[in-house]
Amino acid sequence: MVKMLENIVNMVEKISIWEIILLIILVDILKPMRDEFARDAYRILKHLVLKKIKKH
Repeated sequence: MVKMLENIVNMVEKISIWEIILLIILVDILKPMRDEFARDAYRILKHLVLKKIKKH
């Protein structure tokens, strides 16, 4: 699971800010899910997205 998320991080490095905004919207849709993976992925993606936005 961690490896997969690391791959997502590497992909995020190549993504534009608009794609990140779309990702946030998508992640917001997943947020209410009770599934543990969705919650973990949400938390990690949110952290990565915020980190990337701060770099800009």
